[in-house]
Amino acid sequence: MILPEKQKAIIGPRMDLLLIALPLWVPLGYMGLIESFPDYNALFFLLVMLLLGEPHFSATWLFVLDKKNRAWIWGNKYFSLFLPVFIAVCLIIIGMRFSVAYALFPILLFNLFHVTRQSSGLLKLYGTRESTTLQIGISAIYLLSTLFVLTGITRFYFKVPELNAVLPNLLSASAMAIAVIMAVLIYFARREKQTMAFLGCTFTGMVMFSPLVFANSLQDAFAMGVGMHYTQYLALTIGLYRRKACADGALGLNPCLSRVVGNLGLILGVLLLYAVLMVGLANYHGFAGETDALGGISQAFYLVPLAFQTLHFYIDIFIWRISIPHIRQSVFPYVYANPDA
Repeated sequence: MILPEKQKAIIGPRMDLLLIALPLWVPLGYMGLIESFPDYNALFFLLVMLLLGEPHFSATWLFVLDKKNRAWIWGNKYFSLFLPVFIAVCLIIIGMRFSVAYALFPILLFNLFHVTRQSSGLLKLYGTRESTTLQIGISAIYLLSTLFVLTGITRFYFKVPELNAVLPNLLSASAMAIAVIMAVLIYFARREKQTMAFLGCTFTGMVMFSPLVFANSLQDAFAMGVGMHYTQYLALTIGLYRRKACADGALGLNPCLSRVVGNLGLILGVLLLYAVLMVGLANYHGFAGETDALGGISQAFYLVPLAFQTLHFYIDIFIWRISIPHIRQSVFPYVYANPDA
């Protein structure tokens, strides 16, 4: 297996394991807090969204600080501007005309696609291309993620009571399947020169949606599972654009990108400000003391962060796709902290 100091890293070998490959401290920490202080469950979920969730959504907009990226967006405005805005408007109309729950359902499906795509993409960043372990890992992530999300939809949306009886068996069978897959990957990892980061990302990708099987609420399931995705995305994006800002700053290019992203304190402040705004709008009904969370002006405010989340899901389909020449030149040269490793 490749030694940690020899492998490619997005932040650094140890920090990659902590923030990207195995961010298990997110679900374990959250679970410990809600078990120890159940009366503050809603507050802990709010903090996850404030510190990880909404900053993760806002980190997408770092892409547009690059003037070449803005030019590329405008040059492809029909699919990069008009179509995503149309989708967001349709969801707002659905939420206003029928129910926010109807608008949230496609968001759950977007989450499945978006999170799973990132998990498989991280395997490609850390893994050896055209390898058996890579194909096994990606297939396992898609299969288990689909199983867990379908279980979550059945539990929390359709509320099928008969499902509760089989949940323990499903959880046990899933754990056994994950253990077998990891054993196979570890066996072949040395032969195919796969790294610890690759194995960690595979495990994390497989269990990302597993809280949907055992969590008490949909919110807790997302905080524990997708909370790891939020952490991965922030670590990947902030590191990438800081490197790009430094490179452009040395050449006197992209002053906006260099000023904002070149300063870690400033970028964290901007992300947190965005998070406060979006979390505030999403929870306006609670702060205002209204009894109907999905009615009147409260509903309209809630749909604002919903629309921006939809744009995040759509935009990310394209801004990480290496098959697009512009993305291959503008984004991927800055993915690794040590590209020559």
